[in-house]
Amino acid sequence: MMHNIGAVFLLLASMVDAKGLDTILSKATFQKLFPNALPIYQYENMIAMSQKYPAFANTGNDDVDKRE
Repeated sequence: MMHNIGAVFLLLASMVDAKGLDTILSKATFQKLFPNALPIYQYENMIAMSQKYPAFANTGNDDVDKRE
C-alpha cells in the first residue's frame, strides 16, 4: 500500500502547475483512493508539502520529473 501512495504522490506532483495540487485532486477523491492512510499521509499534509516544495517533480523535463 505504501508504494501505491508514493507513486500517486509522484504522479500528481508531476502534474501540478502554478494553481496547485488541490486543483487536480480533491479531498474526496484522495479519501476514496486512500481510506486507511496513516495520519502523516493525510490529504492536508500532502497539500501542505506540495505548497512548501513547488519545484518537486515540476522542473526540468518529463524524464527528470518522473525520477524525482
